[in-house]
Amino acid sequence: MTRTKQGLHRGLGHGLIAAGLAGAAALGVGVLSGPAVHADAAVVEAAEVASPKLVVVKFHADWCGKCRAMEGPMTKARLALTEEPVLFVRFDFTDESTARQSEYLASLTGYDSVWETHMRKTGFSILVDADTGNMVAELRTPDEAAIESAIREHL
Repeated sequence: MTRTKQGLHRGLGHGLIAAGLAGAAALGVGVLSGPAVHADAAVVEAAEVASPKLVVVKFHADWCGKCRAMEGPMTKARLALTEEPVLFVRFDFTDESTARQSEYLASLTGYDSVWETHMRKTGFSILVDADTGNMVAELRTPDEAAIESAIREHL
């Protein structure tokens, strides 16, 4: 894994984003679209970007019955866990376009090996420790309470 991907994998890029913002601020470059935004580099460096402790990776396709059954309960669990350090990611295999976009997302976030291991399989989610990149659990149930419990157990 390249240094860039390692940085993205650890905290899914918050360090690189903060460094990019600090560098842009030091140069007086606006990083938002529209008029230039100027910020003191020290202020940008001091800003703390939240990092997830756990990543829930859902392997989805619209044509998958298990995926449809898990959609509502997973959404409810995500909403119940809004204040927790959990990132929900969806790799979508509905068609070639969504599969390609999901592949890019896997590459960008450093989850290439997760992608390759589970490519084209659908109807489940895995829980990944954000610090180590290790899979800690697999979810195949459409039960909202079981999903939320499993996620909380690994925080």
